[in-house]
Amino acid sequence: MLTNKLFFCHVTTTLIIWIAVNLIVVTSSSSPDVEFSCDGSLDNEPHYGSGGYKLHIEGSPAYYQPSRAYTVTLLSTGRQSFRAFHISVKSEESSESIGKFEAYNNFTSQPQNQCRFSNMVNKHMGKKSYVRIKWLSPATRSGCILLKASVHEKGSRWYKDNDKLTTRICEKDVNETPTDECCACGTATYRMKFYGIWSPQTHPRDYPEYSTHWSNVVGASHTPEYSIWEYGRVSSDAVQQVAEWGFPEKLMHELRAQEEGEEVLSVVKTRAQWPAYPVNGRFTPLISNFRTDTKHFLVTLLSMLGPSPDWNVGISKESMCLSTCGWVGKREYFLTPWDAGTDDGVSYNSPNLPANPRRPIRPLNSTDHPDSPFYDESGAPISPVARMVIERVHLDGDQCGDSEEVAVLDDSEDVNVDDSNQGITGCMYSDWFDWMECSVSCGWGLKNRKRMLKAGKDMMCTDLMQTEICKGSEVCENNENVTTCIYSEWTSWTRCSASCGESVRSRRRVMKWPSEPAFCNAPLKELVQCQQPSCNEACLYTPWSGWMPCPAICGVGTTFRKRGLKIGNAEICVGMQEESKCMTSMNCSPDSRFDVAECTYGPWMGWSACPVTCGAGQTFRKRMLVDSSTPAARCEGFQMESSKCMTSLSCDDEELMDPGCEWRAWSSWTPCSVTCGMGIVMRQRSAFSLNEDVECGNQEVEKEVCNPSESCLPPCGYQEWNEWMPCSVSCGNGATIRKRFLNSTVDNHEECEAFEMEKNRCMVPCQTMTSPTSDVTECISTPWGEWSACSESCGRAGLRTRWRNFAPLCSLEREQKKCGKLPKCPRDCVMGAWSKWRSCVKPCKRASGKARTYRRRKTLKKAKFGGQECGRKREVKACKCT
Repeated sequence: MLTNKLFFCHVTTTLIIWIAVNLIVVTSSSSPDVEFSCDGSLDNEPHYGSGGYKLHIEGSPAYYQPSRAYTVTLLSTGRQSFRAFHISVKSEESSESIGKFEAYNNFTSQPQNQCRFSNMVNKHMGKKSYVRIKWLSPATRSGCILLKASVHEKGSRWYKDNDKLTTRICEKDVNETPTDECCACGTATYRMKFYGIWSPQTHPRDYPEYSTHWSNVVGASHTPEYSIWEYGRVSSDAVQQVAEWGFPEKLMHELRAQEEGEEVLSVVKTRAQWPAYPVNGRFTPLISNFRTDTKHFLVTLLSMLGPSPDWNVGISKESMCLSTCGWVGKREYFLTPWDAGTDDGVSYNSPNLPANPRRPIRPLNSTDHPDSPFYDESGAPISPVARMVIERVHLDGDQCGDSEEVAVLDDSEDVNVDDSNQGITGCMYSDWFDWMECSVSCGWGLKNRKRMLKAGKDMMCTDLMQTEICKGSEVCENNENVTTCIYSEWTSWTRCSASCGESVRSRRRVMKWPSEPAFCNAPLKELVQCQQPSCNEACLYTPWSGWMPCPAICGVGTTFRKRGLKIGNAEICVGMQEESKCMTSMNCSPDSRFDVAECTYGPWMGWSACPVTCGAGQTFRKRMLVDSSTPAARCEGFQMESSKCMTSLSCDDEELMDPGCEWRAWSSWTPCSVTCGMGIVMRQRSAFSLNEDVECGNQEVEKEVCNPSESCLPPCGYQEWNEWMPCSVSCGNGATIRKRFLNSTVDNHEECEAFEMEKNRCMVPCQTMTSPTSDVTECISTPWGEWSACSESCGRAGLRTRWRNFAPLCSLEREQKKCGKLPKCPRDCVMGAWSKWRSCVKPCKRASGKARTYRRRKTLKKAKFGGQECGRKREVKACKCT
């Protein structure tokens, strides 16, 4: 009896929990619209923290430039999603709105109405894991700005005013020295990262289908007297070869010659990038290091955008020296293309049109030519095609001024300057093999070098080959270049163009070289025929409805019937409606045979329903006697008329069975037409006759829906099971669980759960003590005690505990639970070790009475959540000059 009661209580509790959970789900899925105030607030107080959401500017620029468009992204850093948001931008110095927002697309965001500032809010209440909007920076100097986000997750849960939901960015503060002198001391080493962001998404107009690439980024740190390229000057032959062909060797030869002549300190050359836009949209940078000193403090770099006539990006004579006699910490450049002035082409794939004479180097603009891929009749600025980041790595030698602070450089993505994606995803490569020979013996071609993948995932570790433009060693006959056509690998075959009947599948490849494929005739697309079943076999219908009543009162009319489609494509599956001849009655005029003298009859009643469902039948109607003129008249009480009728001329096969024929037994069902999802199974039967002289041609096919249990999605990849957790009780029967988590190194689909859990029974023997006066141990549990205070005052590790006894002589039982929501634990600032005191030699020479020296240290970790703030980063003391 007790067991039955416990079982009933358990079932009842489970049912109540199930109902409550489902009510919560229904309530949350139908939550009303959320309306933020103009400052991004809601009626209730926000939850603590950021909720796992983050607001940032794509590309992480160090500063913003006037009149530029930036993409601002609000995203979930975990598996949670949000429904509503509010994003605003304001000046740090005032409450004024700075710049304006535009929707990234018309589906997720919209301007907030009836607000003074340009805020953006959600357009619908559907779940979102991220949202993008565009911010147009102001045209005038505006100082620093704050981008802020408010996020509504569900119910009363929303977040605001958190560091991760706020982004601060300032306009570039220019305090570099003029380009003719530098007072900084020692040397500075910098790391240059080049990100190609030119893609079909950022610049969709006429984006090339093949040969997209960035050539090697080449350049140098040099003196003010030396020049590689400058706006307003004519390109050299070396710059022309980079600008038109992406061939850097002539320029590299000149730069190395200037190293010996002391005009150049460091030569820069990265690998080239084919294709221009990274695989899977990952911005893998091209990286190189260079040094600067007091004499060689200017930096010039360039790279060709290919294919193009002579379009490049780069920086020219950018100073790394500050007016404070120190060195630049970090600079970021958003690059737009410039014209080298050596070719008159106006589009990506324009034929060679040498400019004679050469024109000065100039930046491209959006009104150059209507055929330009950057053309915009409004004259709007061209969106950046590349981003370059230059960041100081370290200082060497005696320093005499104040250099800009730099954060601790994160080299996690730059294990090797030449191997920019080694280390990001666990990719380990061999050393590069030697460069292969140029693909042509004369003219322009390509050369490759390869390396092997030692460890890592093939789909993520793709940096196995580098490509550069090369020039054949021989002179071409008759000054005609030899063209070598280089193609990419074929893509995988596409799905068949139709699920049944005649269909094809295709695969493609692109031309990697040259940009002008006039002499390359190999196909870029292949088509093959699919072996698909007949479309009739792929369609499954519902039974036919009955024939509609014949619309003709008499004579021949047209009727129809319909059926539905269970499985199949409605555009392919025909026969959803069928028409047939019909006839209510063949008599359309009164029949004089029924007229009887001295007898008066009423009007004819309607024809009776045709007794057959197809083919010819017979129908009847009648009329009743109304009056007779004399008693002697021989009048019938009613008259009846018959006529041929036809509900439908068409009969189903079963109804049209040949005489003397009968059906065989049904065949077995065929296997399901699909291995997952919804498909069909079929069986058939044919007619036969025991009379050898009778031929039976009837056949019938029957179809049904099948739904294999196997999911169409690939199986989820999980790690090994963890160990079983300790039993839920310390005495008696309890439960234990174990988990296994999703393997992050495997490509899993979105429906895979983050973890799987198994539950099992467990039993822990009770430690009993036998009473001296009894051989039987009787353990009776006492009520649970009160919960203890939390074991921690902050963080997530705190636990609360309660106990109960098994009286009188049995063991104690303990129960623990998490403390719930606690504030985050304070984190103190962590400072690095002090550097050595700077030398006093030079300060004492300049002004011995005011000579000062200093030392520095870096901030390794900033204080958070009320922790102890950082101390001084710099200490100054007087020099002891002798």
